[in-house]
Amino acid sequence: MILVFALSIGAQTVQAAYFTNPVPTNILYSDDFESYGTTTLLSPLGTGSNGGVAGGGWAFYDNGAGGSRNINASAYYSCCHSLALQSSTAASGKFDVHRVLGITPSITTVGISVWIAYNNNGKNEPQNAFTISIESVDGVNKHECVTFYYTNANDVNTGGIDHTLILSALNDTRNIYFTCQWHHFQVECNISTQKWVSSSVDGHNFPDVVGVSMNSVADSEPGTDPMVVRFEFAILNGGTHTLPTDQWTAWHDDIQITDDTPGTVACGANGSKVIVQSGSPASTTIQPGCITVVNTSIFLGVGLLIATAITGVFYKFGIGPFRKRFRLESTEA
Repeated sequence: MILVFALSIGAQTVQAAYFTNPVPTNILYSDDFESYGTTTLLSPLGTGSNGGVAGGGWAFYDNGAGGSRNINASAYYSCCHSLALQSSTAASGKFDVHRVLGITPSITTVGISVWIAYNNNGKNEPQNAFTISIESVDGVNKHECVTFYYTNANDVNTGGIDHTLILSALNDTRNIYFTCQWHHFQVECNISTQKWVSSSVDGHNFPDVVGVSMNSVADSEPGTDPMVVRFEFAILNGGTHTLPTDQWTAWHDDIQITDDTPGTVACGANGSKVIVQSGSPASTTIQPGCITVVNTSIFLGVGLLIATAITGVFYKFGIGPFRKRFRLESTEA
């Protein structure tokens, strides 16, 4: 079977698209929360503020009172479910969820891509924030790459450096026609050198984090084997928290944890990547299972995007099974 997807554009430039194709092999973990059922309450296994989660490998640590973690359809970036974290009911309360992944010694750089939205109540208190974290261990310390977004202060703190950026809530009362916004967070960290590699939100890059040391805290709990990486999402309350008006929610969707080690083929053994650009002779480069096409023909117009997934060939050679997410990028012709 041959699956061909083609899109021809006039004056517009396609920035991204999702289509059915095998997931690239540099993906360590991905989740669009469509395989958990209609509504999954990620309730604790055990007691107290720490524990595992009944729902596919998720867990949590050091949580405040109240709050909830659910996979449901209350909001989503891609249809029809997402991971929803509702705030703790306590002032200065934290509520989180995390997952631990096994890795190989060759993996030095890990990236995370996630779409996040929050509701307007999240702006009620000055210190309210949601966080995204990549963490590694070495048997003595835990090393953290943490990005905070302070919803009331319009502050992205990444690598310990503050950046002013307004990220609107889904139902933001400041907006009229610019509601229902989701925000794309991307972070890369070198877990071998414990240094930041890159950070961006909605295409806003923060080059000042490059080379900044990850935050390190004494933690020998994982033992001496450093071949794990942990990622965490959390929401934090400000110093005052009035019920029920200050309860707020952050949603997370289309998570990808990637091996971004230099030299790794980004589109993987099972992917296709098509780039349309000008300024050089037309050329086609084919990597193992990864097709890159560069076409500069003026006749084709300002923009042209062609993605070809030869799924029958992949199947014949045992490359599979076919999965549902792959990100396709193009540049302007």
